Amino acid sequence: MIGYLIEPDLNIKRVRDRLVEILLIERESQKSKAQVAGRNPLLYDFRVFGQQRDPIDCYAHAPQNGTPDALPIVNIAVIGETLSEKAPKRELISPYAAEYLVTVFGYGTAQSETVGHSSAADVALAEAERTIGLVRAILLAGDYRWPLKDDRKHIRSRWVKSLTYDAPTIDEGTTFAVQTINMSLMVDLDEVVRQVDGIELELVTVNVRREDNGELFLLQVAVDTTES
Repeated sequence: MIGYLIEPDLNIKRVRDRLVEILLIERESQKSKAQVAGRNPLLYDFRVFGQQRDPIDCYAHAPQNGTPDALPIVNIAVIGETLSEKAPKRELISPYAAEYLVTVFGYGTAQSETVGHSSAADVALAEAERTIGLVRAILLAGDYRWPLKDDRKHIRSRWVKSLTYDAPTIDEGTTFAVQTINMSLMVDLDEVVRQVDGIELELVTVNVRREDNGELFLLQVAVDTTES
């Protein structure tokens, strides 16, 4: 049996949570830097969600451009993880690749300006493209190369696998549009596997009871400690 208490947490989830935290930190930092530089801090503002199913519902009441409710939305969700194609260089190192879906929703309503008219779809596209560029630069920045503060889990690299645009969602009744851009972010991790002197399975006797519904219960476990 395992001789230590296991932490019931998935590394892939921990990395997702750290990516969300990085976006929150840099959002405020970049807004402050923009203000010092004499730029519009609203161009560096966005809303952040983690593993949200459908944050686009936040636009259902058709907010006006330039209001907090109309800000672009960034959602980071776990897709899954696979064994890395790169073979481990050292014994006891388990390499794997985690994939995250970073989705940006840009919102816009039609605008009439002195230079011409901008459709809701045009405004939404501009908002989404500006935000995905900002988010991509933040998540790939070298300042955040190691988002897991753990000596047994190391992030080797991060890279963008794909960037795709969905067709804009246009609400005819309220004349607003939402543009969605999806970025697949890959994170290559190394995890050190703890090694101990294990017990040969042949020496372990287990009695199990199976209920009619298929659920299993442990009745007895015994380890043969006699030497052969």
